[in-house]
Amino acid sequence: MKAKWASIIEDLQGNVDQRHYARHIPGNGEWAAVCQKPELSKKTKQKKASLPHVKEFGVLIATCKEILHDSERRAA
Repeated sequence: MKAKWASIIEDLQGNVDQRHYARHIPGNGEWAAVCQKPELSKKTKQKKASLPHVKEFGVLIATCKEILHDSERRAA
């Protein structure tokens, strides 16, 4: 769906409702496309969470969290 870009959509920060979001149409500043958010099944979410690079990222985030919560290591 195509909609006229208005200040109300700016206030919504791209989210129109739980299932839709608005984005600028490239090359056209006053019009926006209202798009449906992708829905993933529980099985698909679990499959994506078990990928190796996702697990590595989780370990990296946990390490960073430990460093930031330790005052001595954070100072370094």
